[in-house]
Amino acid sequence: IIQLKNQYNYRIGFLIELWRGIMVSPIVAAIISFFFPGIGQVVQGETKKGIIMFVAAIVISIILTYALGTIGNIIYLIYAVYAAYDAYNMG
Repeated sequence: IIQLKNQYNYRIGFLIELWRGIMVSPIVAAIISFFFPGIGQVVQGETKKGIIMFVAAIVISIILTYALGTIGNIIYLIYAVYAAYDAYNMG
């Protein structure tokens, strides 16, 4: 069982390093982050920040959109623009 766990951890670690090794231009990271806030940060190497921003985007989109309607959509759009700006500046 320990050997299987080590193989699993090795594969996950390899995939994360492979993902981080992919060079993406800041413009591509900004476009990705505009449509999927936080993923552009992950692509640029800031995994923890990207995951936090992605979860925040989900919370914002669900709660604010249903609670505030159009105003919630505008707030989400502002957040997506900020995420794109942040991903672009990381490059």
